[in-house]
Amino acid sequence: MFKTLNGLFSNIECPSIKQGQKCELINCFFSHERQRHHDTLSPEAESARKKQKTGNETRSSNEAGVKSKNDNDNGNGNENENGNENGNGKDESRLLVAAGQDPRSNAPGEKLSTSKQESMKADSIRSVKLAETTAKEAEPQRLYNKPPSTAPITAPVTAKVTQHAREASTTGSGAAPQPPEARPNTEKLVLNPANRPKDAENLIVRPLVTSPATHPQRMSYLKTIYSTLISTSKHALPKKLAIHLEHKTASTSTTVSYPMNIRTLVKNIRAGHYSEESMAKRKRAIKKSTSELYRNELEKLIVPPEILKTRSYELTLPPTTGRQFDSAMRTTCDRCGSPFQINNKEPTICRFHQLRRLYDPVKKKRSDIFPCCSQPVGESNGCCQTTRHVFKIDDAEVLASIIPYTTAPPHHTSENNSTEGPATTASATAMTSNSTETSNTKSRLFAAAIDCEMAYTTFGMELIRLTVVDWDTGKTVLDRTTYPYGDVIDLNTRFSGVHSLEDGITVNNVKYDTITFKKARELLFDFVDSATILVGHGLENDLRCLRLCHTRVVDTALRYPDLKPTRTHSLRELAFTYLGRTIQTGEHDSSEDAIAAMDIVKQNIKRGLAR
Repeated sequence: MFKTLNGLFSNIECPSIKQGQKCELINCFFSHERQRHHDTLSPEAESARKKQKTGNETRSSNEAGVKSKNDNDNGNGNENENGNENGNGKDESRLLVAAGQDPRSNAPGEKLSTSKQESMKADSIRSVKLAETTAKEAEPQRLYNKPPSTAPITAPVTAKVTQHAREASTTGSGAAPQPPEARPNTEKLVLNPANRPKDAENLIVRPLVTSPATHPQRMSYLKTIYSTLISTSKHALPKKLAIHLEHKTASTSTTVSYPMNIRTLVKNIRAGHYSEESMAKRKRAIKKSTSELYRNELEKLIVPPEILKTRSYELTLPPTTGRQFDSAMRTTCDRCGSPFQINNKEPTICRFHQLRRLYDPVKKKRSDIFPCCSQPVGESNGCCQTTRHVFKIDDAEVLASIIPYTTAPPHHTSENNSTEGPATTASATAMTSNSTETSNTKSRLFAAAIDCEMAYTTFGMELIRLTVVDWDTGKTVLDRTTYPYGDVIDLNTRFSGVHSLEDGITVNNVKYDTITFKKARELLFDFVDSATILVGHGLENDLRCLRLCHTRVVDTALRYPDLKPTRTHSLRELAFTYLGRTIQTGEHDSSEDAIAAMDIVKQNIKRGLAR
């Protein structure tokens, strides 16, 4: 083996010495401090150490003879009371030497001579210091490799023995060392450093494909940046920040502009532009400007009213005195297509397919296979069966005769539409309140993603769950189940996700009771006014069950991939195409659908801004 020029392993203890053996390598590049210390002992200390070793071996052989004799005489395996167990003679002899007694003598009170006592004390003190150093070197590795524990961290056994020897040497031979259980625990729990952010250990220049300067030049500038950060501002991670700033400057500079940009950076650091307070303020400003930019782009995506009319959106309030709902009228089943009378409650057979045929973009028509049961069209009447027919009403005047349409409250220019989202108190009130309350104009949203879940009742399809998500924060501000006006025929659980209206809904382990339709619409108007942009997928159905006329709408079914009212894509297809997200794998979740529609719009805005 050959020693390295820079002494790379000179601070690491030799493995052979660490195992208590002698290193026999000629040019070992590990540290041999312990062996040198052992070899440079005084002749008296070396002689005392050899005599101590000989005495221990003689005493061990005597103890073995006594033990054998006791076994032959008494037939049991009791040990000699004066003997040592499992190699503890070294620790006891060390304590005896520190107390001024001869470890080779069986008499506990026999004293050593003055010269031998001093030499053996010196040897013991050196061993104590060496053991303490070994314990300190091993302690950080033990603490950092193991997870943090709530129990106090104890020192190794060698450290405890040396502590006993130190106390014995200071208190004298007559005072017994205090047991560790009786001493107060002064050791503090060391937390795992992985639980808190770490700064970089060294200043390292991050490599670039085309660097504007040589490595020594960049390293010099990096040190200048680091020293400026240390002297002008207090940062928790100054090295990481310095490395990031230098790399960012180098990646956007040429060979000529790199030194000038570094000087400008150092000047800005001295001016306080990179203090923690300034950086936090700058992040808030960027977030606010980004939110305003997204708001401006969202305004451009509002679907024109003429296209909304082609998708059965109600833009004006239909009259309540027009065509009325009649339970005796005949209609067709929304599932199987069979004609039936609405007020007929006699059991019947309704066979249908739960899932509709998918659109084939290659053949430009719907598939000939039903996705729910993989059966071809014409060979099966349906894979599901119920005893009641259900229906859906699309006529706005008939719907208005059951529940009148309305519009959102007017927009007030004085209200606070900040980019930080609605007030948390208003959000909590909307989620938890069961009493009638006035509209809170401060919580009105600039834009909101909404989704409604519906069930089949004796009045057609009615609202049973309402979800509202804030556009700016992405947080759900309203999510409640509602009682319909008519009697429930089918909760449509596979698509609504609602199993029982009596159970309410649980959000963050908090249960919320089911509310009435009137109360649900009042809570909706706490967040939505006439200027709020509603984002969703196929919002004509959601607005129809809410009996709401609204013109500021961004419908993902119409907007993506192209603004064509003749062909629409499902929300599941759009989420997979634009977000790489798989949704609606089981029962539908209105919150999941609302967030998916909102994220699709944001992703397309982001792509448009990147161009």
